Amino acid sequence: MAGRTGTWRKIKCVHSDTFRIVGYEPSSTAGLLASILVARDNNGKLRYAGSVGTGFKARDLRDLKSELDKLKIPKPVISINTTRKNLVYTKPSLYAEIHYRGWTTDKKLRHASTEALATPRICKIQLLTLAMRFTIPYIPT
Repeated sequence: MAGRTGTWRKIKCVHSDTFRIVGYEPSSTAGLLASILVARDNNGKLRYAGSVGTGFKARDLRDLKSELDKLKIPKPVISINTTRKNLVYTKPSLYAEIHYRGWTTDKKLRHASTEALATPRICKIQLLTLAMRFTIPYIPT
């Protein structure tokens, strides 16, 4: 039997995590941004994880750029190895929930998309919830 049958299913594995926004690449359209630069918290140290340029609505991009412009700094807070020009660096105060398919060999996000923006408070609640899941032992009765 040639081709795919009705029993064949393609399932994509999508990972999700919260990353800190450490800058952005401006768009050629005034008032927007082309992508955000994100970093992952690795044992209390931030590590550049790549850029994410999809998943935004135009209204969200304007609001996000406005917020990021308030956090501008002259130099990045972490090492960012990229050939991109005209990057704008920010304090890592804002968070983004990112969906991605995996990691490249140079430890950058693969097929990343912004799912939502998050606040530090929400991230702490998520971490506490996750910690509780793994630290409270299950005792059968």
